[in-house]
Amino acid sequence: MAISLTVLLETSRAYFCQYRSAVLPEQEGEEWFNVGCSKTYIPKKDDFGFRLKLECVAVDCSTGTHLSPLCVIVTDPVIKLPDPPPRSVVPIGCRKKSCNFLSQSSNDTLRILSYNILADLYTSGKYESYCPSWALVWEYRRQNLLQEIIKYNADILCLQEVQSNHFDNFLKPELTKLGYSVLFTKRDHLVYAGEYITDGCATFYRRDRFKAIRVCELEFAKMASRVVNALEPGLQSVVNIDLRKVAALVDELENIIAQLQIPLLVCGDFNSLPLSDPHKFIVTGRLDLYEESTDDPYGIYQHLKLHHPTSLTSAYASFCLPDAVEGRQVRNFDPSTREPLFTHFSPEASRTLDYIFYTADSLKVVGLLELLNREDLGTGIPSALWSSDHMALMAIFRMKPLLYRTPASHHTRPAASGRQLP
Repeated sequence: MAISLTVLLETSRAYFCQYRSAVLPEQEGEEWFNVGCSKTYIPKKDDFGFRLKLECVAVDCSTGTHLSPLCVIVTDPVIKLPDPPPRSVVPIGCRKKSCNFLSQSSNDTLRILSYNILADLYTSGKYESYCPSWALVWEYRRQNLLQEIIKYNADILCLQEVQSNHFDNFLKPELTKLGYSVLFTKRDHLVYAGEYITDGCATFYRRDRFKAIRVCELEFAKMASRVVNALEPGLQSVVNIDLRKVAALVDELENIIAQLQIPLLVCGDFNSLPLSDPHKFIVTGRLDLYEESTDDPYGIYQHLKLHHPTSLTSAYASFCLPDAVEGRQVRNFDPSTREPLFTHFSPEASRTLDYIFYTADSLKVVGLLELLNREDLGTGIPSALWSSDHMALMAIFRMKPLLYRTPASHHTRPAASGRQLP
């Protein structure tokens, strides 16, 4: 429960104090002790079963004189919310009894989590009217998110929409204590909310298993602007933004793979639906300009490099394997797109926007975090139980021995006319 009060007096200040009862309601006596002095207070585990009391008074800052009567509010006992349904790992290609990596990584497996945690910048409450306002407060959401992330026990955490001040003040110190190191890439734009803040992508990794050898920050705005600048001025406003971002990303990844010769994992919120042009480009390695279904009325795609030799596969496509999908998962997976039915869920729409892609020639999926259904999530997310508007995805990989790796296939397309990019 969050309580706030605003007093509009130019020369005064409102003082807030929160107290917790020292005895349970059914016990005799009334004793309180201070738990905070701020405009909001988020109950903690120690508060379960006890009542809270808020005291507020307006005070003249120059004289210290009280300008209002003392306002006191006493709550009902704080209740513990039920835990969200547990999410287990579904084994791929083996039986649960023989899969010792389901709860934690083994020496030859790797657990990768991708999660858009919903930056506080984007929680206005306008689109989450179904959600209690206190459940949208960051001080509440951050504890839910941290506990959820910890339960997944991943080796690498790929988090999106990480707000810069929340990264510095909470996520980085908390996850560092748990043995993670981190790389954080911010967006260019800044928003002023008492301080200049932005959001970005944070990649946490277990420092006892990995170290950063090389860091490449890909700035989509700068990379993709080369495509737009190569177009005629009248076409610059209609280019498929998501496709040019993905094309620029894959082009840069090709360069990295060529230099380092390593397996590749690409995780995130791509803001693109399954079988959309960006999705098809990633998983098939090409986009055929001559398909009638290709939505390109202005001939813009001819300016993009729409083929790549990188063998990328969606991790959740492994649910298509005959022995992979358990009964519960059948209704949460779309075999026609080879992707989850949704990863973003609200009363207005449910869509798949999040993916984990990997190089199938060097990695094998051996486990996937189970998908949730509408009954698990209720009206929509975020909610009191789930503190983001996206579902977390996680895949467990095993490295293929060099002997069994297959060369990446090279995709080709007919040469396209048009101005070449610089």
